[in-house]
Amino acid sequence: MKKALFLFGLAIILTACNDSQDTSHIDNHGVSQVYAATIPQNYTYLQVEVSNETVYICTGPQSKRFHKTSSCRGLNSCSKEIKAMSIEQAKKIGRTPCSWCYK
Repeated sequence: MKKALFLFGLAIILTACNDSQDTSHIDNHGVSQVYAATIPQNYTYLQVEVSNETVYICTGPQSKRFHKTSSCRGLNSCSKEIKAMSIEQAKKIGRTPCSWCYK
């Protein structure tokens, strides 16, 4: 009987301790601020790029972008040749994503 009362009392104490935990580090969405602090503030989502993705560029002198398809409207005014290459190659030569293709 004493053992049962002891275990009952211990259960009540542990429950009371658990209910009074400090939740000031939890935000409105249930995410721990300690964990959230490890995620850079400027990331709203993460985008995974496929390393062997083929993109298209215009070889004209004013061209600055790469495109998902060769029929993108951003390539309509290309004054030279439209060339296919990997996304890594396009980035290495200073091209940035087309705002119509990569929304």
